[in-house]
Amino acid sequence: MKKFILFGVLVLSFIGCNKDDTDGNTAITSQPVNFQEIQVGPNFSWTTETEFELELVAIRNVPFTTTNFIEVRDLEGKLLFKTLATTSDTKTIRFMANGNLATAVVSFGTISKELDFSSKSAEFDFIAFDDRSDIQPEN
Repeated sequence: MKKFILFGVLVLSFIGCNKDDTDGNTAITSQPVNFQEIQVGPNFSWTTETEFELELVAIRNVPFTTTNFIEVRDLEGKLLFKTLATTSDTKTIRFMANGNLATAVVSFGTISKELDFSSKSAEFDFIAFDDRSDIQPEN
């Protein structure tokens, strides 16, 4: 009887020590036919968005501040991000947008600027662009 118990314990110990075949390998073993058959790893993200940074540069030495919405829009006018900002604050704003965003229009009230986001970050100051293209030079 002791031999059978010893043999049973020995068999159970070998069963418990088997190496698992799932060693974290997430390779696709077959070609999926439909969307439901797609297998991805546990850390896979389906999003195509990327985090962007917009650094706001405050206006210094001005006796007043203005608070308004900062709006980030793509070149087609679609709103990507909107938040309140004050002209006296220097801060970095992070927002998510389509990963291939290269240029966006950033607005603060009536101030609107087209900024380059190809490096995933851009800088916005609250100083309006002085367009003098409609003024004829003096002779």
